Amino acid sequence: TVYIDHHQVLTQSNMLRGRPYESLGLEGVIREVELRQAAYLLFMRDVPSSATIEPQARSAALERLHERVLWTAIRYGEPDAAVADVIGLAANDGPSPELHEAALRVRAKLPAGLRGLDSKEARAEALHRAAEASFPTIGG
Repeated sequence: TVYIDHHQVLTQSNMLRGRPYESLGLEGVIREVELRQAAYLLFMRDVPSSATIEPQARSAALERLHERVLWTAIRYGEPDAAVADVIGLAANDGPSPELHEAALRVRAKLPAGLRGLDSKEARAEALHRAAEASFPTIGG
């Protein structure tokens, strides 16, 4: 079970500006948050505790975790919002260096010419193919 603080989501979503987020509405934003949280819970099992692993290896495991979650959002979530998240996280240092590095790697693998695709469905299909191709390289 994933519990989401809807009040917090509403507060945070009011700060999101831009087409990919505004078109989602509150229910869409909540679905996106739930997807990411479920992915973190699913993939967190592959990250060893800090007591059993060296810091550098744990950092690498956290990068893979974040990368898997970002690709999950791209594959199963709202494609335009997921791409906006990746681009934003790659452009800023964000909450952790591991998340930033994962976003940089994902951004580098996004399909070229994505913005030139004329429909949301075409963008979603191109992103789905990129996600499917990337998962085997990150253990997904």
